[in-house]
Amino acid sequence: MTPPIERLVRLMVLLPCNVKHPLWVSVRADGADLGEVFNIRWFVGQAATMWPPAGPRNLAAAVLIAFDAPSDKTLCLISEAILRETTGQQDGWGPQAGAAWVAQATAAAVEVFAHDRQLDKVLNEVQEHWTLST
Repeated sequence: MTPPIERLVRLMVLLPCNVKHPLWVSVRADGADLGEVFNIRWFVGQAATMWPPAGPRNLAAAVLIAFDAPSDKTLCLISEAILRETTGQQDGWGPQAGAAWVAQATAAAVEVFAHDRQLDKVLNEVQEHWTLST
């Protein structure tokens, strides 16, 4: 498992895995694709085991889709999911921790895509299309 995939999986396991949890209900209410939300649990497992090979990319895409425009309610529910175990407090959390989680998770998802291509292909692309040479 590459560091970006591990980071994304670690972030995901901070959230509840039950798609009927109020957090996932809120994510769906925010307009996230229903299929992506229901499949995200399986994508976490696939990314963690690296099987099938597309598992990490599936998870990365699902995270970018599901958390594209989270509401304050969703951010507060993420905050609660992250902080509940640490503090024992069940509710009353603001959106800050949730917003930080979304920023980290979406950044990790983009990293998964960036690291998915083999280095020789990246270098070839740079040489052919991203340099000033003719």
